[in-house]
Amino acid sequence: MRGARAGSDGKGGVVAVAYADAERGASLAPVALVEVAARAGATGVLLDTADKGGPGLRGLVEAGALAAWVAETHQTGLLVALAGKLTVDDLPFVRDAGADVAGVRGAACVGGRTGTVSADRVRLLKRVVHGIHHEDTKIGSS
Repeated sequence: MRGARAGSDGKGGVVAVAYADAERGASLAPVALVEVAARAGATGVLLDTADKGGPGLRGLVEAGALAAWVAETHQTGLLVALAGKLTVDDLPFVRDAGADVAGVRGAACVGGRTGTVSADRVRLLKRVVHGIHHEDTKIGSS
């Protein structure tokens, strides 16, 4: 991480990544990564999922445990981003956990994470993040 920071022009920051399904990927456990990222001068951490065919973040982490991890991470001064097969219905879970950023590529695209970004989906995601009910329209992860 220090090498990445040294190679930047000072206008950006380094965000370290941990995986909620760390046992499936080559990653430090989320708690350990926070400590390493803070010591190395990272700007933030991203908690994601390594196995894109497996369960999403919400299926791997209980809401209370996630909120506690986010709060502990914020205490170190790091920004917190959450991702991992998030759907529009997962955004209140992410928002309530206290995350600074939600990674919603699949939910923002028609056809899933490798599809085309949809302006309508992005507008709906924005409304949900801001707490506006979305009972008329639903977006799945497809």
